[in-house]
Amino acid sequence: MWVLIIAAIIICLLFTVIIISGAKKNPISGLHNLPLDIQERAHSLTEYEGKLERILSTKERIVKKLPAVTVLLLLFAGIVYLAGARTFLQGFGYTFGLWTVTKIYVALILNCGWYAHTPSAWIPGTEDMKRSYQNYKFYLSSIPRSLLAGAIVGVINGVLIIFITML
Repeated sequence: MWVLIIAAIIICLLFTVIIISGAKKNPISGLHNLPLDIQERAHSLTEYEGKLERILSTKERIVKKLPAVTVLLLLFAGIVYLAGARTFLQGFGYTFGLWTVTKIYVALILNCGWYAHTPSAWIPGTEDMKRSYQNYKFYLSSIPRSLLAGAIVGVINGVLIIFITML
């Protein structure tokens, strides 16, 4: 169990570094994760002309995140195995637990807490859109979709754990 707790802390710290440094280095890099009105405003600004991809549908955003999900899948498989998972249910449960902790941390702490209240990280030209950046409902509405993805990753890891233990 300690392996899972330590892993959750490390994963949350990694997400913190990645998200905060990414937002500060290139504010438009996470545009597709922001409320639609902010995306539309950024697309209307001449300084971003030719620098932004079009506004992505939910399906396109999911496809864009597949490489990161694949890396997390493999990382979580290793972690849950080290944590003692040896059955499908353990692999699924440990993975889904890590995924859930990570998603809730990102949504509540990073999105609603830090990002929504850090105008210096907002996209230049949209600083007047404070209400949109502080649209907590938007950030929290991503949790169910992400947990569905986490359940899928959990099932895959549960199967991987079975195969690993058969070796």
